[in-house]
Amino acid sequence: MGVGDPQHTFTDEVLRINDRYLKEFVSALHLCPFARFDEARLHRLVFPDQKPDVALCRNAIRAAEPQSFEVALLIFPRCTMDVNEFEQFVAALRGETRVFAMAAFHPQGKFSSETAAQLVPLFRRAPDPTIQLVRFSLLDQVKAQRPTGKILFDGSAAGQAALAALGRPSISDEVAENNFSTTKRLGLAQIEAILAEIIQDRARSYARYTP
Repeated sequence: MGVGDPQHTFTDEVLRINDRYLKEFVSALHLCPFARFDEARLHRLVFPDQKPDVALCRNAIRAAEPQSFEVALLIFPRCTMDVNEFEQFVAALRGETRVFAMAAFHPQGKFSSETAAQLVPLFRRAPDPTIQLVRFSLLDQVKAQRPTGKILFDGSAAGQAALAALGRPSISDEVAENNFSTTKRLGLAQIEAILAEIIQDRARSYARYTP
């Protein structure tokens, strides 16, 4: 089933664009050791409303807790929130679970290449506003297996506080350094070009599904 197929839905197209981001950007640049894309480990939900609903997302997160997957992505393709609004929305959800670490991804994340910390938003420029959920148990496994802790994770103050409250060390500095090293190796222009091409594909394809 392809884009021209009458059974190909907007949700199918959102997932296709997300596939490109995960495989051509996250996986190809080795950003995340738990970026496993088989259905048993990754769960994705698409929320088509323009304004994400806290109650709906809360219910989705709670429903996800007893399931077997390790990573979940809540994707909001029609969300009109800017970066700050979306981060505030995600912050409001962080207290809803002690099973998942939570991070906000937004295509308009503002970054600078001057320092490792300032570069982090570049690597969170998913094509659609997205909430990433990762089980704390998986983070513990990854950290034990890979002491360098090179994973893509929430570096916000709220995210670090949530980890501290659970007795888990912050890994945001390690994430930032990994991002910074990747940028030095590949060059900022190449990284931005990969994202730009996916965003252009998104704009063309989503235009076919204007509500």
